[in-house]
Amino acid sequence: MTTSTPAGIGPALDTERDGLVLEVVEERLAVAKRRVASGTVRISTTTEMVEEVAEVELDRYRVEVTHVPVGRIVDEVPLARAEGDTTILPVVEERFVVVKQLFLKEELHIRHVVEREVARTPVVLRRQHATVDRSDGTAAEPAAQPANRAAAAGSPQATKGPLR
Repeated sequence: MTTSTPAGIGPALDTERDGLVLEVVEERLAVAKRRVASGTVRISTTTEMVEEVAEVELDRYRVEVTHVPVGRIVDEVPLARAEGDTTILPVVEERFVVVKQLFLKEELHIRHVVEREVARTPVVLRRQHATVDRSDGTAAEPAAQPANRAAAAGSPQATKGPLR
């Protein structure tokens, strides 16, 4: 004979004599989640004007003309010629002598010279900073600045939208 008390409450029952059946109950947990707004975020940007010096190499092209006296009689007009970076143009005149003859009076030696100099010019560049404000009271981290401005200037993220 088996005697038991359900959950230790009440008198003991004889389950064989009374034919009682105890039901076993089990609870199951169902978990669900939903989105709940805990605050808002506002992002704003500021643009500052920064003056920097732009540096570029400039080439200046000039010529130097030198008159070289020759003083020689020639039979025909000599052709212009080039010797290295110098162009030589003959200058002739006719002189009356008993016989007319060509006299090479001088040559113009034109030397081509390239001079290079560094020019520095102040330019104004624009730089933006982003500020994030959260309404839930937590402080936001400032937006990370790119370490390499040249890389950032060429990246697609840096070119989205106009600067204002």
